[in-house]
Amino acid sequence: MKANLWHRRVAIVAAAFLLSTAVTGILWAYAAHLYLKDGYLKKKNTKRAPAFSTVRITPQQAMQNSPTPANVDNVSLRREGGSLLYEVQSKDGKKTTSILVDAISGVMISPLADAAAAAIAAEYVVGNPPVQKITQLANYRHSNGKVYPYVAVVVFAGRGLPEIIIDRQTAAIIDEVDGARRFHTWVRKLHQLQFFGTKKELTIIPGLALIFLTLSGLWILKRRWS
Repeated sequence: MKANLWHRRVAIVAAAFLLSTAVTGILWAYAAHLYLKDGYLKKKNTKRAPAFSTVRITPQQAMQNSPTPANVDNVSLRREGGSLLYEVQSKDGKKTTSILVDAISGVMISPLADAAAAAIAAEYVVGNPPVQKITQLANYRHSNGKVYPYVAVVVFAGRGLPEIIIDRQTAAIIDEVDGARRFHTWVRKLHQLQFFGTKKELTIIPGLALIFLTLSGLWILKRRWS
């Protein structure tokens, strides 16, 4: 009788885990069709910037802003947040660092001030919502495990409170978060049981439950037919 009782109890718990896994698995697999929109980490609108003909600083002059001009590997010019910016990349062995230089004034703007970060981040949200809050963070860890030394989290007062996480050193957009992506993160964590600081270790719980159900089921059948 005890075997039957524990078999039923574990079956109820396992059923809850399996149902959760099935539902979140479907939501995860079809997220792009159900609730996630296209355009992740892509510009939704572009602020008007000066023409390239207005550039006053040469790439060689921009390079002089680098702490190690001799190690400069690449200089590129681009429009960001209504400004023309040089990105000066330096390489020291396998390590690559970047700084941003205003292509008209020649002023180095890395790390980005709040106003510059907000202007660049605004190009990655739909419409023109006002900025609600800007938070500067050090050693920001992305969900993929990569750590960024300096980031700005720009929160807009639009639908779903969209957030743009931007690298203050390079103006690269690290992550884009809104209501749908917060829900997607919750779905992923629930599917993989990523709670209490774990990654996938808790998936052993439904695994052990299935093993127990199989063994206890065989034991019950053996007793019934013996």
